[in-house]
Amino acid sequence: MKIKSLFLAVGILLSANAVSHAQTADEIINSYLDAIGGVEHWKNFNSMRVTGNAIQMGVNYPFTVISMRPNLQKVVADVMGKQFIEAYDGESAWGLNPFTGATEPQKKTEEESKESAMQHFESDFIDYKDKGYTVTLEGTEEIEGAKCYNLKLVKEEGREEYHFIDAENYVPIMTRSFIPTGEMKGQAVETYFSDYQEVEGTGVVVAFTMEQRFNGQVVMQMVTEKVEFNPEDLTKESFAFPEK
Repeated sequence: MKIKSLFLAVGILLSANAVSHAQTADEIINSYLDAIGGVEHWKNFNSMRVTGNAIQMGVNYPFTVISMRPNLQKVVADVMGKQFIEAYDGESAWGLNPFTGATEPQKKTEEESKESAMQHFESDFIDYKDKGYTVTLEGTEEIEGAKCYNLKLVKEEGREEYHFIDAENYVPIMTRSFIPTGEMKGQAVETYFSDYQEVEGTGVVVAFTMEQRFNGQVVMQMVTEKVEFNPEDLTKESFAFPEK
């Protein structure tokens, strides 16, 4: 009886110790933010330019992505000699898609503008409570051979995303989001991140390779060549809809 009691006591002690060291969602988020350079570093940046090359449907093309606080963004791609643009200027989303026959930039619908406005310059996890988001830890899952924490992020209008954070290095391995509009609304899109590098002179770390998969198939891969923070030539006018 005494031996059984001793084993029982040890078992209870070990269980309590395991619970006391269990990671909470906020602890995981803090470790993740530290791993990518720390919140204070990121808050020093007001704009960013990313350039690189993408592969989509067998076509390789260069891209440039610019962004500015709080939610301005613009993607420019040179696809088969034609310029493709997706942008948000702080009020309206607009774009140019020559593959639909368009020859001039056009403003998008109110719903598309609202969707673009929800995209933040910085990580959604920075000050996530102030943004009105909630986060819960949904357990662990193996992604690409790595044990990951599964963080469920609930954003505006109850939209859900699942972020899989490497349990060893605390960087995102994959994000699962859901198409918000159109014919494929509700379908899951998985974005995988790899090749994390520190951006020279900044103290921050970003993924230089991103791969999107739909129904298990790779639909796009983006490889970053250069990241610039606070480039002097970027202004709010860089995102403006070109008036005639």
